[in-house]
Amino acid sequence: PLLSTNLLFALAFAAVLAGQRPGAHEIGGAVLLSAALGVFIAVGNPHSSPAPRPNNAVIVIAVGAVVGAVLCLIAVAKGRELAGKSALLATAAGLLYGLQDVSTRATLQFVQDRGIAEILLSPWLYIVVGSAVIAILLSQSAFKAARLDYSLPPIAAAEPIAGIALGVGLLGDVVSVSVVGILVDALCLVAMVGGVALIARSHNLAGHHLRRTRTVTSDP
Repeated sequence: PLLSTNLLFALAFAAVLAGQRPGAHEIGGAVLLSAALGVFIAVGNPHSSPAPRPNNAVIVIAVGAVVGAVLCLIAVAKGRELAGKSALLATAAGLLYGLQDVSTRATLQFVQDRGIAEILLSPWLYIVVGSAVIAILLSQSAFKAARLDYSLPPIAAAEPIAGIALGVGLLGDVVSVSVVGILVDALCLVAMVGGVALIARSHNLAGHHLRRTRTVTSDP
């Protein structure tokens, strides 16, 4: 709900600032992406286990995998055009936001078990701060590189998927798995891609970059 609302309000504000009404494909893409995310989460039905106790080795491996994926995305983004660079950086930011979500919950569990006085002893606190700061910097770079319709959807899609996967691997969250569920989740992923493709046609989200391009082009 947080990510879907973020995307829908971004479209609404962009339409107001551009002085135009949202197009049917923009609204349809946002609704499709939001609905697909909702069904994806509902079918998976992730929920916490009674007493998750993450293993330190598993934590290091999981965090290292996320960091490695982020570094690869950043490296690939450097050689791409602005649109591709924006999408790749946004995806990297989404992965880190997912890590931030999981580490925030783990930090709160640590405080609940051992008290606020020992919070500085928890590695989760530093993971929260580090992932949050880097994710914000990456998302801002993505917003600056190209239009918002290239950056917002990848963040909205990558964060919940990464968060759920890390929650299962690190905090012992439980996800419902069945043949039908896997098929529905696969269809939801396809629907997310379709929603992103529809939103990518938005003229309102492109307004700022189009105006900036015209200004640079006409500048003597």
